[in-house]
Amino acid sequence: MSKKLKYISIFLLILLMFLLLVFLRKKEKTTEKNIDFQEIKVKGELIVGISSNSTDYFVYRGNPMGFQFEILTQFAERHNLKLKLMVENDLET
Repeated sequence: MSKKLKYISIFLLILLMFLLLVFLRKKEKTTEKNIDFQEIKVKGELIVGISSNSTDYFVYRGNPMGFQFEILTQFAERHNLKLKLMVENDLET
């Protein structure tokens, strides 16, 4: 009987620790606001998240380059917008 009680106690302790981990974890508060293209044009700035890698965006000899960078630059120029890049340097993706 004591062996069974020991296993139940260990299980409950692990369950309690898991629940504490889940519920006490700080959640990031996002201040995202969905805006449409007209609002972006009024603001005059296009903010884009982009991955730093060998095809999307990279800096070579001090000059930004990359396929997505070129497309975004042309799009911003065509619509008279200032391009602001938020570069993600996550090596795991």
